[in-house]
Amino acid sequence: MRIGIQIIIFCIVFALTCSCKDKKETKLFEYIGVGHTHIDFENTISINEKINVIDFQYCYNGGGVGIGDFNGDELPDIIFTGNQVSSKIYLNQGGLRFRDITKESKFNTKDWVTGVSIVDINADGLDDIYLNVGGADCNGNCRNLLFINQGINKKGIPEFIEQAKEYNLDDSEYSQQTVFFDYDLDGDLDAYIVRNGNVRFDKNSPIPKRYFPKHLNDVLLRNDTSDKYPHPVFTDVTEEAKGSQKGFGLGVGINDFNNDGRVDVYVSNDFITNDLLYLNVGSGDSTSSKFKESSSTMLAHETYNAMGVDIADINNDTYPDIMVLDMLPSNYKRLKTMIGAMNYDKYMLALKNGYTPQYMRNTLQLNNGFEDFGKVNFTDVAFMANVSRTDWSWAPLLADFDADGDKDVFVTNGYGLDITNLDFINYTKQSNAFGTVESRDKKIKELVSRQRAVKLQNIFFENSENLNFEDVSLLWSDEKVSLSNGAAFSDLDLDGDLDLIINNINEKAFILKNNASSKKSFRYLKIRLNGSSQNKHAIGAKVTIWNQGKPQTHFQSVVRGYLSSVDPIVFFGVKNKKIDSLEVKWPTGAVTRLKNIASNQTMTLEITKAKKEKTHHLDNNKLFTLNSDILSFTHRENVSNDYLSQQLLLTQHSKQGPCFASANINGIRGDELFIGGSKGIPGTLWALNEQNRYVQVQKLDSIYEDMAAIFIDYDSDEDLDLYVASGGNEFNKGAPEYADRLYENLGDNGFALTTHTLPANRSATSCVKPFDYDKDGDVDIFVGANIVPGNYPETPCNYLLSNENGFFTETAVKSLANSGMVKDAVWADIDNDGWSDLVLVGDWMSILVFKNHSGTLRKWDVQIKNENGETIVSNGWWRSIAQGDFDNDGDLDFLIANQGSNNFIDPTQKHPAYIYNQDYDGNGSIDPLIAVYYTTKDEKKLMPLHSRDDVMKQLVSLKGKYQTYEQFAEVDFRTLLNIDHIDEVTLKAHISESSYLENLGQGSFKLIPLPKACQVGPINSFLVKDLNNDKNLDVLLAGNDFYAETHFGGYDGLTGIFLEGFGSGKFKVLPSKESGFYLPGHTSQLIEIKDRQDRSLFLAGQNNKEPKIFELNKKSGNE
Repeated sequence: MRIGIQIIIFCIVFALTCSCKDKKETKLFEYIGVGHTHIDFENTISINEKINVIDFQYCYNGGGVGIGDFNGDELPDIIFTGNQVSSKIYLNQGGLRFRDITKESKFNTKDWVTGVSIVDINADGLDDIYLNVGGADCNGNCRNLLFINQGINKKGIPEFIEQAKEYNLDDSEYSQQTVFFDYDLDGDLDAYIVRNGNVRFDKNSPIPKRYFPKHLNDVLLRNDTSDKYPHPVFTDVTEEAKGSQKGFGLGVGINDFNNDGRVDVYVSNDFITNDLLYLNVGSGDSTSSKFKESSSTMLAHETYNAMGVDIADINNDTYPDIMVLDMLPSNYKRLKTMIGAMNYDKYMLALKNGYTPQYMRNTLQLNNGFEDFGKVNFTDVAFMANVSRTDWSWAPLLADFDADGDKDVFVTNGYGLDITNLDFINYTKQSNAFGTVESRDKKIKELVSRQRAVKLQNIFFENSENLNFEDVSLLWSDEKVSLSNGAAFSDLDLDGDLDLIINNINEKAFILKNNASSKKSFRYLKIRLNGSSQNKHAIGAKVTIWNQGKPQTHFQSVVRGYLSSVDPIVFFGVKNKKIDSLEVKWPTGAVTRLKNIASNQTMTLEITKAKKEKTHHLDNNKLFTLNSDILSFTHRENVSNDYLSQQLLLTQHSKQGPCFASANINGIRGDELFIGGSKGIPGTLWALNEQNRYVQVQKLDSIYEDMAAIFIDYDSDEDLDLYVASGGNEFNKGAPEYADRLYENLGDNGFALTTHTLPANRSATSCVKPFDYDKDGDVDIFVGANIVPGNYPETPCNYLLSNENGFFTETAVKSLANSGMVKDAVWADIDNDGWSDLVLVGDWMSILVFKNHSGTLRKWDVQIKNENGETIVSNGWWRSIAQGDFDNDGDLDFLIANQGSNNFIDPTQKHPAYIYNQDYDGNGSIDPLIAVYYTTKDEKKLMPLHSRDDVMKQLVSLKGKYQTYEQFAEVDFRTLLNIDHIDEVTLKAHISESSYLENLGQGSFKLIPLPKACQVGPINSFLVKDLNNDKNLDVLLAGNDFYAETHFGGYDGLTGIFLEGFGSGKFKVLPSKESGFYLPGHTSQLIEIKDRQDRSLFLAGQNNKEPKIFELNKKSGNE
């Protein structure tokens, strides 16, 4: 009996264990094999003398997937495009079983087919198939194909006839993809064809754009009716409606980027050619409709090797965002064997020749919501969102795969041969230097053929809101590497969720079944849009649903990702049984509105039941307006390149201007201005005239790089003099050009340079902070320095200058002089004892406080905690500091600017970033190697950040030790530089976020990251003031850094932010589109000035541009 009971217990436990195990291993997606699906398509690539990566670079770019209902049974069928094999069509039989009807339907292809577009081209209610054609030797002979659906035959099989020529859609150049949409609002679908092709020059050479050949110009075709034919005939309107911008096109997407009701176009271009963003500026008249190419104004930077593109509302703010893929690896070893030297000169040449900045990484361009022309409408947040590095990627698909109400990301990956491996490239150059052209060509092809394929895992990113994406690839699907290209989503089994179909090279296509519908919490809404007869699937419609005030938006376009067409059925994942409301804006302008819609259904909406509505324009009254008349000045940055002296710098320290100072000098209402100069360009003084405009009244010295300035009465004669700090990185260490200057106010005779008033300090000054710290009745000055020229990150000398009857002497303060690379400082009475203390922030520094003991400064070991009350290390890349009682508790708090989290370096308390601050090779200069933690072989290791080539330029002595890129990829930071005690030879950074430092009293502070919108770029300046008259301090902030190194790219995400303060230490972000405070450039400084009417104006200095001056809008009710 006991044995029987034991057996029963064992069986129960075993069953429960197995049940838990099975439950644990159930993943969101599962691969369904060929044995079940009967989908045996394989895009087989056979390398030969003609088809190889030497003669045909795109031989491994793969094929696409198309979804359509070709037999009218409401089951999604599948098209796979083939390169050397025939494209195929599979009819959905239900239950994830399919039938190959390629031959029966007369759909065979013999060409190198690239993209597929499913469209009812002749408005007969049947889905037709349009195929793009490329190939190794396209020269007017790669004609696109159009298979017209003839309906089903007696066996229930749809049959097709190829008629591209009859429709004038047989474009004969190398093309990738075609998107059909109504660009001229005449009701029918026009065609935009994306082209590519071969050229005789290096595709990465930044040659002037006029030299690109004509066949790289995409084609725009207008859908016209003709009495000669019973179907549309397309007319080429490229030149008059689109223009002649050219590129190596790989992807295309459409959306309404500026919410004007017209369809715009985004084209992702490979190699050096910029992506193209065409705004539809037509009037709706088919004879006048046209596009304006606006990428350079709407995008601050782009992806370099742009592959596929998808467009969707990623953050549920109803504005379309753009994701473009590149080939930056996340794997450390692949990264180090693929990335060469940073070439800043080539980057600058590209800018000179009209190219928008481009960086080799994925971009996720977040829409800033501007609806007018000429504004940077997108901010790349890929680093912040954790989606910047997916390796050699092709198709991005943005869709709600887990049906939780937001859009996730799916990425296909892989390439046929590892041709970017730098060891391989160097080997082929060395081993193939001699011989005839024919013999060298043969040998290099042989060498290339030996390279392994780069098979990679396809990637899923789960959207966890607030621009946080988590790589859940192995949580959502099994581990499986492949060479995957085009992909599409569709509810193949009609269970409500989105399945995935993937076209692979040299492997059977993947069918991934989505198991989201098996969850009890699963809810969805699917919508079939029945548009007009000429636009069956309502391409160009915008669908928005609301639930508890939160929107989700879908723009109707079937061409998505890479070479593919997705299911036209609109899908939303929802969390409730009822959807509060739904709105469809149809392409015609008509609107459908519904309320209280049940979830878990597929509903059909008809354009014929929609109603025409008048367009309602929202009140566009902003808090700030731009004053463009008061100052006419443009800052000019002199040409220099900091990377020539220190290759490993992350940014340039010679391009931080302009600086400004303002004060009422002459006693007449309105402030005078000092505007700092650059090397070779003088600083200038400006005064307001009777017309309330600034005019230049004096030029000062021009041999310096002015970094900071302040008006002070240094000689106690009751007028304001001018202190100008010299800094930058353009002179030798200790050069006379680094001497700060003091100009005495001579009244009507202007300002004159004084002598012997300042000690002969030759630091590169970054900030000047005057204050009578010893209460002796005159003004003293703290002078902060950020760099030792040519020796970053050596610690410079900082100074406290005491005023003795108009002459300044250095006052020794322990730990102050060598406190670090100070960027900014503030005098603030932290403990309310009546004596102002000194707070310092800077590069690779902790937040430092020097307490004022009745006129004597001593370092104060303050305690800084995080939001959880844990003591933290406060080292960061601090750039600026501002003070104010932001929580209205009677003491001073601080805002501290940092690099932001939209950054390729992501330091933490546990895993900081390090920078070497020693002269490793003894040549007299610091070697600033940076190290960050990478995951290598399932563990975090401290590894060099820089490429092997860049490190060897700095440290030539290491070249012999690490002769290959693979050897360099294996060595960790400590081993590379023979480091035993890392804290003795490095500086470190634990924090990248710009933050609010709350004063808790008694030398204790809480450090809280500012809202995420403030982290999209480095902040350079704050302006603190109660701007809306609610008796709480508000904040203006701006920044960016356009001069960073070019591997990972410049920082251009900030467009100006207004932080509305609530008096509790909490802030509400008002982005530029709402506040009117729009600053997209490299902003150096924000200051408040007064005009002749005593109005407050807010001046923003911008590097290499004119400053922007804002005023409070009276109509906003805030003045």
